[in-house]
Amino acid sequence: EESLKKIIGLNTVKENIKKFEKYALYTVKARNLGLEMNKSNLHMIFTGNPGTGKTTVARIMAKMLYDLGYIKKNQYIEISGDYLCAGDTNRASAIIEYSYGGVLFIDEAYLMYRTGSEVIGVLLKAMEDHRKDFVCILAGYEEQMTKLFASNEGFSSRVKHSIYFTDYSENEMLDIFNFFIKDYNNTSYKLDEDAKDALLKIFTLEKKSKSLGNARTVRNAVDAIM
Repeated sequence: EESLKKIIGLNTVKENIKKFEKYALYTVKARNLGLEMNKSNLHMIFTGNPGTGKTTVARIMAKMLYDLGYIKKNQYIEISGDYLCAGDTNRASAIIEYSYGGVLFIDEAYLMYRTGSEVIGVLLKAMEDHRKDFVCILAGYEEQMTKLFASNEGFSSRVKHSIYFTDYSENEMLDIFNFFIKDYNNTSYKLDEDAKDALLKIFTLEKKSKSLGNARTVRNAVDAIM
């Protein structure tokens, strides 16, 4: 709860997390009563542009699932799609098995589509056969993730929970800027009123760019100014 409150913006994401939390709690209670729901799992997909908080929220989700008792370990393993596919199926199996008991977060998961169909098969099998042992969160751009799911119908049958991360507004980017400068290299800074208007204009221009990095764009602005 406290971690979510500290996150700037993402109101829709926070609402979806609360809904997901209720479903996860229901699943845990059903399991404890011996009423295991057929084929139930909590695998998820996070879609959205870079810098919208997908990784941060995934870490919070891992702690939440551990607190609820759905996973046995407070363990969060983060890899990229191309890293998972950078080798044979035995290597991929070892990485996946290492995440059992916790959460496996695969960022830029769409890269698996380009590099390894055999590894995708290994992942999908684990998501099905070991759905009680771990939670897999797949993340990436919406368009590319749609292509990944279209490439293998196994994804849609195993991933039933989805959260979309919208881009930050200019004012939210300004709030993030202020958050970053409150403690920059152990020094606290404040933003001049005139500088706020200038930054808002810059963020407005940045939002029109295809390379918008959201919070990363803000961090780069802070570093450039400093």
